[in-house]
Amino acid sequence: MQLEYLNLISQAKVIAEKQFKANPFSFETIWKEVVKHFKISKQDEPSLIGRFYQDFLEDPNFVYLGDRKWKLRDFMKFDEWNKISQSMFVTKEIFEEGYEDLSNKKVEPEEGVGDFIMGNDGDDNETGSEIVQGLINDSFSEENQ
Repeated sequence: MQLEYLNLISQAKVIAEKQFKANPFSFETIWKEVVKHFKISKQDEPSLIGRFYQDFLEDPNFVYLGDRKWKLRDFMKFDEWNKISQSMFVTKEIFEEGYEDLSNKKVEPEEGVGDFIMGNDGDDNETGSEIVQGLINDSFSEENQ
């Protein structure tokens, strides 16, 4: 049986709107209703259910509530949906005890290596830019001789 998966998922939404409205439902229940609506044979079920489940998971109209229950997004209050999405997609940083302050501290670059390479190591010798300028002058004077 050749069915378009888009038709299956859109029909699942229509079925859920009519039969469940704001009530939670299981995937098994919605699948049985889709099978009945499209008259899908027992032979064709195994080849269709996997893709249907994947599309069901990806469809934003269906919200997983936990405990193997689903609900249509259209029938949820914003606060209810927001609470579920916050718990699934944590937007706040979570720290172990005693590590809260680490996220607010600025990391200061280590002193020494960069300064040493550029000649700013605290002694009275030439700085890095003076050394580079001296090398340029030396090579320029050698070319002119």
